[in-house]
Amino acid sequence: MEMIYLPGMDWEEVFKSLGVVVGAAASLYQIRSLIPPSRARLKADLEILKSLDPSDAAAPLLKAHIDRTLWVLYSPAAARSASSRFHVYSWKDFILGLVFMPSFLIWTVYLVHRGSWWPAILTGFAAFASFGGILVGLDAKRVNVEQQPNPPASPVSETVPTTDPTM
Repeated sequence: MEMIYLPGMDWEEVFKSLGVVVGAAASLYQIRSLIPPSRARLKADLEILKSLDPSDAAAPLLKAHIDRTLWVLYSPAAARSASSRFHVYSWKDFILGLVFMPSFLIWTVYLVHRGSWWPAILTGFAAFASFGGILVGLDAKRVNVEQQPNPPASPVSETVPTTDPTM
């Protein structure tokens, strides 16, 4: 198969730009997952819960999701995190990100200075991923379940009887 030749097309620049675009897309994907739950989404979930039949199998799942969202938005931990701008929730992720990000950045600059573009794309991506590790360490949603106190039980979150035809 022949390579398509386009006059005036500098393929090296195309591949460099592709590396930048892939790195930016990966970092945007990481940042998108850090958006906290909003009150508008909570209101929509409550409207859906009202419209569901209590015997529906999805009702307890939706109620549990609403309880978790309420806990994230209004718990004492949420009030503490709102009072201090930065709070490290996962020291392991935060420290690993702080160690690896400068290392990969220095390595990327060294590779770019030498003219090795393909390895520089990989190390640049690793630097973006390390920055994601720092953000994950600062994210309250990523706290282990064992570290969070259980939200108070609500009267609506009772178990729904199942209708089994064999009974």
